[in-house]
Amino acid sequence: MIDFACKRFELREVIKCGFGLTKSDLRIMDFLIKNKNPNQTRKSGDFYSLQLGRLPKPNLEVLHPVEANKKTFMSNEIASKLNLDLSTAQRSLKNLNEKKLVIRSQNNLFGGGYIYFYKINDKHIIREMMMGIINEWVKKVENELDGW
Repeated sequence: MIDFACKRFELREVIKCGFGLTKSDLRIMDFLIKNKNPNQTRKSGDFYSLQLGRLPKPNLEVLHPVEANKKTFMSNEIASKLNLDLSTAQRSLKNLNEKKLVIRSQNNLFGGGYIYFYKINDKHIIREMMMGIINEWVKKVENELDGW
């Protein structure tokens, strides 16, 4: 909790408000933070079977290293685990990616097409962005007080 004058704020609410997130955005962000898994790798068959079960798996097991040693998820995995509509999850992931809270990587599929994988950005980067937002707010308050 953060106390400010007569109001108390949960950190989640400060983050939600500061970044302009929806409830779904915040749920997905929380999920990715809680489910980051160091030294995770995916076999190419993993996303073929989950996303495109109708396509044959390639014969070679190509390993796709996960950037920055964090577990990545496809939008349909996130939607399923959080009981969200797929379009809601995709919209939230797009928003989180645009705000640089989530990092999106693309894996090209054998035979054409691609799949996006998502992971949470580093917490220290998110913290720096949040502190920048808070510092801008403080400057605005100072300017208002100066003119009062």
